[in-house]
Amino acid sequence: MFQTTEQTVKFWIAVSLALLAKFLLTEKPLSNKQKLASIVSGILASLFGTEYAAGYFEVVGANGFVLVAAVLAITGEHFVRALITMGPKMAEAAINAWLTGKKFIQFVNTARGPDDEK
Repeated sequence: MFQTTEQTVKFWIAVSLALLAKFLLTEKPLSNKQKLASIVSGILASLFGTEYAAGYFEVVGANGFVLVAAVLAITGEHFVRALITMGPKMAEAAINAWLTGKKFIQFVNTARGPDDEK
């Protein structure tokens, strides 16, 4: 993932600063459980999603890579919360659509069971 120690340090500094900025700019107070979940999901989104997102958006250079990591740290928690809120079938449909590049609505229609509302 990283070529040098300097890139690794920049990555973790960017993720840390992004999470700090997120907490400082959040208007509503968060519980300790919410803070922990936010930090963990931000770190995991950055750790596992940076390489994919950088490749998808054709980001070039180490500084661009670090910027992608910071953005994912901020948005990772929102993405995880959205998947959990949607429910298992919708979350599976969203992940399958993202991984295969197909339109989300196609998966939503196939993910619904006979008892689900349309």
